[in-house]
Amino acid sequence: MKKSFLYIVGLIVLMALSCTDEAIVEHSGNGLRITGNVAPDSRTTFVEGDGVIETHWKVGDEITLYTGDEDNQRLNNLIYKAVTDGKNTEFKLGGKIEIPKEEGRIIYACYPHNTGYEGYKMTHTIPSNYWLYGSTLDSPFLYGQGEISNNLLNFSFKHYFSYLRIKISVQEIKELFADFLKQSWTDQESDYDLTKTYLMIRSSEDIALSQGNFNPKTHEITNKMADKYLYLHLDNIDFSSENSYTYMVPILPLSAGSSVSVEINFVKSGENYGSGITFEKTVPEGGFKVSHVYNWNFADKVTNEKLAELLKIFYEKTDGPNWKSRINWLSDKPVEEWEGIYLAPNGLFNSIWLRSNNLTGPFPNVLADIMNHSNNYINLSENYLHGYIPDNVKNHKRWKDWGWYIIAQKTVEPIIQDYNLYPTNVQVEDLFGDESAVKDLYEIFKNNKLTQVIKGYDESYKPNIKYLKNEFGSNRVNLHLDYQSKGLGTLIFTDVETDEEVQMFKKEISTIYGNIDGVRWLKGNSPVIDHIKSGSYFFDSNGQLVYYAHYDYEQDNYLEIMHDNLRAHNNCIKALAELLGEPAEHPEFKPEIYTSTDYTKDGEVLRLQKADVGKGINLIFMGEGFVDKDMETGGYYEQKMTDAMNEFFEVEPYKTMRNRFNVYTVKVVSPNAEFINGAVHGLNDSYIACFDYARNVMKETGDDSQPMMITVIYNLETGVLRKNECQSWEDGSFIGWVRSLKGPVAHESGGHGFGRLNDEYIVYGYEAPENYKKELDNKWNRFGWGANIDWRNDKNTIKWAHFLKDERYANEVGIYEGAWYAKDVYRPTNGSIMGNGDGGEECYVFNAPSRESIYKRIMQLSEGESWTYDYEEFVKYDEINRNAASRTTIKPLTEAERKEYIKNHQPPTFIKGTWRDAMKNGKNNIVVPLR
Repeated sequence: MKKSFLYIVGLIVLMALSCTDEAIVEHSGNGLRITGNVAPDSRTTFVEGDGVIETHWKVGDEITLYTGDEDNQRLNNLIYKAVTDGKNTEFKLGGKIEIPKEEGRIIYACYPHNTGYEGYKMTHTIPSNYWLYGSTLDSPFLYGQGEISNNLLNFSFKHYFSYLRIKISVQEIKELFADFLKQSWTDQESDYDLTKTYLMIRSSEDIALSQGNFNPKTHEITNKMADKYLYLHLDNIDFSSENSYTYMVPILPLSAGSSVSVEINFVKSGENYGSGITFEKTVPEGGFKVSHVYNWNFADKVTNEKLAELLKIFYEKTDGPNWKSRINWLSDKPVEEWEGIYLAPNGLFNSIWLRSNNLTGPFPNVLADIMNHSNNYINLSENYLHGYIPDNVKNHKRWKDWGWYIIAQKTVEPIIQDYNLYPTNVQVEDLFGDESAVKDLYEIFKNNKLTQVIKGYDESYKPNIKYLKNEFGSNRVNLHLDYQSKGLGTLIFTDVETDEEVQMFKKEISTIYGNIDGVRWLKGNSPVIDHIKSGSYFFDSNGQLVYYAHYDYEQDNYLEIMHDNLRAHNNCIKALAELLGEPAEHPEFKPEIYTSTDYTKDGEVLRLQKADVGKGINLIFMGEGFVDKDMETGGYYEQKMTDAMNEFFEVEPYKTMRNRFNVYTVKVVSPNAEFINGAVHGLNDSYIACFDYARNVMKETGDDSQPMMITVIYNLETGVLRKNECQSWEDGSFIGWVRSLKGPVAHESGGHGFGRLNDEYIVYGYEAPENYKKELDNKWNRFGWGANIDWRNDKNTIKWAHFLKDERYANEVGIYEGAWYAKDVYRPTNGSIMGNGDGGEECYVFNAPSRESIYKRIMQLSEGESWTYDYEEFVKYDEINRNAASRTTIKPLTEAERKEYIKNHQPPTFIKGTWRDAMKNGKNNIVVPLR
């Protein structure tokens, strides 16, 4: 078996009893000679020779001496400095007080000099190796003792750390960076500042010491704080050179079989964090020993033939043919092109990501073998794997890291078992408690027979009472009350920290829930798992996970959410009955939610804007989750519909052609505003209901000749469970479903719906199949849909070839790879409002081919059949839009808003026939292009 590490055996500590006379330059004033053996210098300048790495003192290196004298503590923390370079040196007095010349006395020494001691106590601060910089690499830590004999005090220093010898060249960094950019697709080289590149070194065991006080006499350490990772900033790299750089990185000793990974991170300009590529190896037999040096080579390669065989077995065991997406699986293409499999640039298997992909069947044994090959992560959550976890899987050394992402399944039947998963033990603080309520998490576990842990904050780590009402709804509250008297406790982490957040949450929680026995609302976020969307984790009194139930609030269909969550709830009922017995009787919990009683305004039509040019194009806005008290004249409903209308017209060409549109709103009174179990709404995701309400506009205007062009705005003040999406019909009708303002209205209704545009971003990164390309051509030829993307990249035949030939658009239009969720489909600009919100100002505008498509449709609908398109007329009109700053008034999204937007966007759907056909058929005839 090939060993993962090449290491050099040379012990750095070389024992010596004395120094030659030539090494002695000068001595202390009292005639006592103080010498020391070979030890690292403060700059970690290592000298190599004969397969052994040696270190040398340098002039000026400072050590601290301790006598251990408690009666005269001033004889501790005394400074001495090296006076020569080399393996051996002599130290001279560096301060005012010197070691007394007392025959037979034991003296203790530490290197480097202690700068953080308290008075003259027998305590030495160990230098932290948590933050390291290439230009000023922190010193390692050494300690020793010696006995005064014949006017000589000699120290044989011992090491506290092991060492990783990391060598990397400028060329390697640039190659890794190029590979990293290929993986990101949307980022450009200019987005990053290579001078901020850093390494994050991680282990399954502690490798860094953030702080610690060392007693040189007893070797005891107090105030110790250790971490499983450290950072090495490569701030001394000259990227204009072809140099190689070597770093001796001090780490805590590691045991055999533990893992060590080095992640090279590239930082975006102006940001303090980055993302990168991880390389991982296993510590060999014998472990990483104190004072030994172990080489790390970025150029190591491995073959993936064995991996492919294991993945084939995994595919067969998890019903691969029925996965949602299985692109290239079992094909002869390289394994890194298989859906969800990612390799690092050095060829190592990096990670597997098959979350929510309809994997089905018992947890397979082959998972353990796959885990042996993975370097970074395995995420199989939100599938339908079930049954008992095989012993070889849950006893794997990386199970504690990846198990959380494997057990989080949408299981059909409850399975109670010892998962061998334990959360990190942390101090928790009650939202409603005082200082005495601060306890260890495991102390709470011990006080309950069973403890349920719930994550009560959303994926963006925002304190969110709307999310919490969904997560801890009436069913789950009553389930807690069923078993609270029988030993069940519930912990809900809220992620609130600031005083303002605490006060807001305390008020909201008190109003909705009151005081429920056995429920503790906690500050901060969950130490269990932060990346799983939602669910209940049940732990026994020892802190081991024994049951998990998956609740979901972010599927595409509200009815599917209710179905899946009812199944999860029933599974919890069965599991708790098995674990704790029969439920207790208690008053039923019912949250206070408002229910509409006045439906007199339901279906009322209000015109928000009248066209004064052309025939007038009718746009219709309506809302979901608004109750009767929102419907007053000039009230909340009308204001939100007006806000949505104004956002539609914030982006060109809608902005300057706004006077060609009539805009109406239809009032939809929902029984309830909240999106929680048992709540009732007016539209319920039904396009038939939307068309039925929209027909009131036709009755009002007497015009039924136009397609239905509808935008549905969800009540932004309630917990919204639907993604942003657009449904379009062959006759030009559309419904844009929008859960938030600031971008989605323009993207869904203005882009997909009215403009018939496609998405310009990548989700899966696969190659578009031939049938997808045919579908794209069919939509373009029949309906003019998709003017902004093309699977051809020939500048003479691509859909926007006329813009490429026009110098007036030379600074805007090009050919960029990646669109329509695939990598071999092309878009005209790097970013636009049809992209993913990443790329600067241009991401909040429509690009020229998109503006042309929208312009054509506006003119066709407002001028009628007599109008004919003229390219030069469009270019003349479009002059104002060739300056990106004038094309929109939408403010750029923050990073958090951009991530939220991407997470909540659903690809558009195409529905055969007209809106009238939909009403007549009364059922969905949906064709989903390229999901």
